[in-house]
Parts: sequence; C-alpha cells; structure tokens
Amino acid sequence: MLVSHYKKSDLSKLASGLDAAGKALPTNAYMAGRKLGWACPKAPGVYLPDRFRRTVEEQVVRRLRQSVWLASVVDGLIETWPANPLQRTEVEWGSMWKALPAGVDKATVRNRTRQIATYLAKHSVMPKGLCALEPEVKFGPSLALAAADSQMVTIARTSPTRALLRVRLPQKARPTTMSMWTWVVIPVAIPNHVLPDAKLKTPSLRLVDDRVLVDLPWIQASPPARRSGHPIGLGFDWGVNTFITAAIGYLDDRGDVHSDGKPFAFRVDGASAKVHRLRQQREVLAAKIAQLKKLAGGHPSGSCPRTLLEAKAARYQSEVDAVSSRQTHLNHEIAWAGARWLVDQALANDTTVIYAEDLRTMESSGLGRKTNTRVANAVRSELLEALRHLGKRAGVAVVTVPARGTSANCPRCLAKLHHCPSPDRAGESGHKWSICRSCGLSADRDHAAAERIVSRGLAAQEHLVLDRSSGSFDCRKAIDVRVRRTLRPKRAGQGEQRSTHSSSFPRVRLTNSDPATPRPCGLVHQRPAGTHPTGPASSASEVIAMQNLPAQRCRAARDRRTVGRGFHRNAYSTTVVPRPQWTQTRDYLTPTRLRRVA
Repeated sequence: MLVSHYKKSDLSKLASGLDAAGKALPTNAYMAGRKLGWACPKAPGVYLPDRFRRTVEEQVVRRLRQSVWLASVVDGLIETWPANPLQRTEVEWGSMWKALPAGVDKATVRNRTRQIATYLAKHSVMPKGLCALEPEVKFGPSLALAAADSQMVTIARTSPTRALLRVRLPQKARPTTMSMWTWVVIPVAIPNHVLPDAKLKTPSLRLVDDRVLVDLPWIQASPPARRSGHPIGLGFDWGVNTFITAAIGYLDDRGDVHSDGKPFAFRVDGASAKVHRLRQQREVLAAKIAQLKKLAGGHPSGSCPRTLLEAKAARYQSEVDAVSSRQTHLNHEIAWAGARWLVDQALANDTTVIYAEDLRTMESSGLGRKTNTRVANAVRSELLEALRHLGKRAGVAVVTVPARGTSANCPRCLAKLHHCPSPDRAGESGHKWSICRSCGLSADRDHAAAERIVSRGLAAQEHLVLDRSSGSFDCRKAIDVRVRRTLRPKRAGQGEQRSTHSSSFPRVRLTNSDPATPRPCGLVHQRPAGTHPTGPASSASEVIAMQNLPAQRCRAARDRRTVGRGFHRNAYSTTVVPRPQWTQTRDYLTPTRLRRVA
C-alpha cells in the first residue's frame, strides 16, 4: 500500500486536502485514505479484520502525509534554486522562504540543499520532486494500536508497576477465518516515574532486534504553563567545556531585565569524555568492517578466505552494536540528568519559564572538526525533549529563542565582544572567555550568552508562536535589551544557604576553631591540614580509617563517599538552593575604570 501510493500524483491528492467529491478529508489518517479510495490490499486466502486493516492504513497515510510536507520543501528549493547554493543573496533567501511551507528551519534547508546538490552533481539534471530524489520510501516494523477500538485492544492497570495489555492477534501467520484471531494477554512493566494516578492510553508496538517494544503513552494532570507574563526566567546556554551554563533574569515594571551575575553550571566532563571515546571506538570498528568487506569482494563467493573475512566482519559488527548501545544509554542519562537539574533550579528560584536556544537555527561553531563533533554529540535534542516533558509536569514553560548572536555581543551594552582563552590572556584569540572593550565586562562566554538568552525571552514574551509538533512555544523574533546587574538582598538574619554538595576538590579549613588531627608520621608531601569531612555520610570510624590511609587513597575514598558512584560520580553541578526574592533591587558592579572611561 505504501509503495503503490508513494508517487507524485497521489501525494498531490493528499496535499490538496479534498476527496473526489470535493469535500475536506477527515483528520484521522485511515479515514482520509479510505475517502481517497486507498485501502489495504487483500491477500487471497487470508482473513484480516477491519480493525486490523485500520491500524495498517493509519500508519501508511501518516507516513505519506510526512512525505507531502517534505515534497513541498523539496519543490520550493528546486523552484528557487540559486546559481550558487552555498552563498545565496538576500533576494534569493527571501524568494526561497516565500516558496517554502511554514515551520521550515534552517537545518532542514541546509540538509535538503546538500541532497539536491549531490543529485545534481551525479545526474547533471535537477530532480523532479521528492519521489525522484528519494525513490525508495522507508517504513519501520510497527503497529499503531491507537487506531483500533476496544474490540481489538484494551489496557488496564493492575498495580502501580504493572499493566495488562490485551490484543486480538492471529494464531498463525496466514489466518483464514475469524476464529483464528484470539485474545493475547501481554504483561507490561510500568516505569517508576509514571505516577499511580496517571491514565494509560493505547500503546504502539515496535519490532527491534526480534523483540517487541511497547510505546506506552500516559496522561497526567499538571498545572498549566503560562504563555506570557513571566517576571522571572531562567536561560541556559550550551557549552563545549561546560555542558550547561544558566542564569536567572528578572523583568521589572519598566521593561528592564536584571541579573545578579551568578552563573549556574552543570558539568559532565567524565561522562562526555566517555561518549567521545565510544564514538572513536565505533568509528575505528566501522573502518575495519569496511576494509574487510572490500577484501572479501576480491574473492569468489563461497571460498574459504571470503567466508573467514565475512565472519570476522560480523564479529566486528556485533561489537559496533554493543558500543552504540552504550553510547545511546549514556547520552540518555546525560540528557535527563541535565533536564532534571534545570527544572529543579527553576522551581527553587520561583521561575515559571525556561529559555533555551533554538536548536534548528544552530550551525557549526567554527572551532574545528574535533570541537564541532563534540558539540554535535552533546545530546541537545534529547535534553530539550526531556526538559519539555519535565517542565509540563512541574508547570514550567519551556520557550526557545533565536540562537544567532547570543555569544557575539555583550549582555550589558550590546557591543561586540572579544573572546580570549582566559582573563589573563586578553590579548590572544580564544573561545572560553569574553571581554567587552566598551563597558569593561569580563565574564565566561557561556554565562554571558545565558544572560542574553534570558533577556531575549523576557523581552519578547508577546511574540511567542505555538509549535504544534512539540506543543511548546517558540520565540522567533529576537529583541535584544541590556541586562542590568542587580544585587539581590539577603534574607533577614541569614545569608544564602550553604551548599551541602561535596566536590572532589580538597577541602580547606573554614575556621581555626576546629583543627585537624595530626597525620601519622612518615606521610610527607601532603597539603596543610584542614577540617575533616563532615556531613550526614561521615562517621567516626570513617574518619579514623581515612586518617590511616595515604594521601591518594584518602582522597579517593572521600570522592567515592561524597560524589557517588556510576554516572553521578562524573557529574558536577551548582547546588539547588532557594535564593532571595527580587525585591528592592539596587544596581551594583560599577568599577572605577568604567567611570574613568565615561
């Protein structure tokens, strides 16, 4: 059914939105296909219930609707194809955007432009639409049970962690009568993050490596997120060395954005390095497989050398699959840990919105091939998806803002920034540090970008557009305002709560009233004595045991106890603590050199 209707004429019918009688097509995909006269072909001697055909037709028409949108993108690019696709003029850009459908991002334009250019270089002629550019349509083995009713599929929750899925399936591969379709009960494990009051919906089944996976959707009541009217916002920037750098912004009654200048950082250096090592290992194995297949092609089929080479390539392919699985799982852990940390920081600061850069508008950073690869592997899309999911559960809106120029200009005066390796190397060119030669700002590059992101979001709250694909709001208009540094008052009788997070860095003595116990004799080359590790995880036996260990083993034991094990041993972040409210704000940070410059 999919192959027979994947052609330009049928895609044009589906794109028109009208049936043969001139009436609008239904919203349901399978009903739209039946109105057009498209039905699942019948095999002789095989009985398929109508509800089962409905699930097949639903998936096929959904896939064809995706092809309709992609065909409109390809037709728009072909219609406005420039003389030099790598360097379009402003007039060519304007005509291209007018020819493309709404919702197309720059990444899609770039990828499809490269695909058309490759086809043109290979065939010396422009492709005649999507079907010529991609002659084969791909479709994964899956079954959308949501198109069926309760006479074919039901799901009921039996406990907080278990559910029973009942599906009417055939007893053999080619059923001939209705009696061969019987109910099959499938126990489904419910993850712990699904609350007991969540309502389970009809799932979908997918076949992956001879295993049937259940995509189980569920609905949970959550507080609604506001579209606008946010006085406090949290903006974060993607970094190369620091995975996430965030900043808090406050919008006053006059429309000015204030920031206290305190950065929030989430670092996963160890886990990120592991991801890159796995990627390099996978690339080496893939190169070996390609070489083995090349060598095997030089021997006749069925010969002993070719059999040995193909067997060795199969072993390497199993190793590639194992490495890819480890890399996928580690990226998943990084993304969800970062999203959970961002939502916790927003809730602790009474923030109702989180602003992020629009990933679809981001291009290569221009820092070299190796750095661009590391940035691309930063699991940004998965983190943004997890952030939207967790934000909806907590009632926090997630809004994307334009990413262009967030790191180029100063957040305080909007002048051009100078980037250098560090503050003490201001005369060199680098990436990590930002210095403004107009107002004297000296700050981390990612922190300055985070302040500009939150200022763009707070200033353009009235220009948000609902993205129906993700269900979130996008800010497609960049409004740059100056960020004023403002001191947040301390609470009466106390300062900010002290962090209880223990890092792997050596502790320093906070007071002289608690001297450390002298070390045993014979231990040399140690740092000056400080206070012993204190906290809920410490005990007298641990302290005594750590005193009798050499310096390196003592530090390693302290790291295991305070930082944690597994993935969280390699994650370092700013502690989540409630901070004072934005009341009676007053400006600060007016260096003497700025007054002299003025």
